[in-house]
Amino acid sequence: EDEGLKQDYLQSWLLQIVNDLNHYEIKSVDENAFRLVAAVTLACCIQNFVSLDLIKLHDIGSEKLANLLCLFHLFPAPHSKQCKDYEFLERIVPEDFRENAASAICTLSKHAARINSFDPLSWLRALPLVHFMRKQSNPFGLM
Repeated sequence: EDEGLKQDYLQSWLLQIVNDLNHYEIKSVDENAFRLVAAVTLACCIQNFVSLDLIKLHDIGSEKLANLLCLFHLFPAPHSKQCKDYEFLERIVPEDFRENAASAICTLSKHAARINSFDPLSWLRALPLVHFMRKQSNPFGLM
């Protein structure tokens, strides 16, 4: 029973962070990069510290899950062929942590894909980040 209370509190706290990050007004590429790093860290926390069985994920609700997945959207600059938010993440997040984060984002995206009423764009936008973190592709590059 005590463990369930901890899980509920942690889930509530993490979802409040998701809400705060989604409502934070981004004014620069750097601010978006910090938000992306926070979101990746948050995904790892959810995977490692919140029970990610389908019941708990279902309890999160599709709107909150969509809000979380929107945080993984990258904003590349095609004219300069740069993806500064991902480049920043790559510089400060260790490679072994990136694989853990990619796995967490995949788990969340797969759950979202199973929800019939879920907007596919919210989880599809997370896929480039997963591919980059797993070195399956590079921003504006060939593999």
